[in-house]
Amino acid sequence: MKMRSVFQGDSLLLKICHFGYENIGNDAKWGRGSRNVYILHYVLEGSGFFNDFSVKNGQGFLIRPMQSVEYHFDEIDPWKYFWVVFEGECADQICQKYIKTDTHGIFTYGFCQNLIFQIGKIFSEKFPLGEAEAMSLFFYLLSMHKVSLPRSDNHYVTEAQNYIHLNFHRPLTVKEIAASQNIADRYLYNLFIKYQGVSPKQYLNKVKLQNALELLRKSDCTITEVAISVGFDDVLQFSRFFARQMGISPSAYRKKWRE
Repeated sequence: MKMRSVFQGDSLLLKICHFGYENIGNDAKWGRGSRNVYILHYVLEGSGFFNDFSVKNGQGFLIRPMQSVEYHFDEIDPWKYFWVVFEGECADQICQKYIKTDTHGIFTYGFCQNLIFQIGKIFSEKFPLGEAEAMSLFFYLLSMHKVSLPRSDNHYVTEAQNYIHLNFHRPLTVKEIAASQNIADRYLYNLFIKYQGVSPKQYLNKVKLQNALELLRKSDCTITEVAISVGFDDVLQFSRFFARQMGISPSAYRKKWRE
């Protein structure tokens, strides 16, 4: 068994207590008993049992504070696993957001090779991990959970909208927006029509227009600078776009607004 302790800070919201790795299958057991912390276990090889339910490689289980638990290796195919112990006021909220377990506290994950690589990094140093380093490793682990979760159709739309709001300031195509979500353009189009009532292109144009209007009203940017700020390399193209949307040129809109 290997363990990496963590230099403790004074945060009450979240503390990473330590990381551990059990590579001797016949020692990989505990309980029955309870702990006062949260513990995430990831089975890397072999199989075993968590509260009498089978858990194998590519699966894991979450132990919550004051939960009565018992886990042990399978005698035919003993497991090896990695774990992280953490606690704090926001620990339960984090678990609910990222760790999707079944009713028995067991989850499936699809990033075993990446996790093994991270384990190598964690145990490569002899000294305790710093608090910030441990926190970054923990949240990177959670991010892998989020990526591996199945997405709902509406989630694709939400993430695409976020992508648009972050990138409208440069030339942006619907193909790129769809690629950012690893889906086809047509599929993204259908989702936007279903959930937003407009196409991705119409939504993008709306975002560009709203930001252009705000710049024209509140900033001293030239029309060319406004055009560049909302993703147009050509000021004439921007002016035509603006006139189609507003029925008036950008300069005329600014003049009328400031009268």
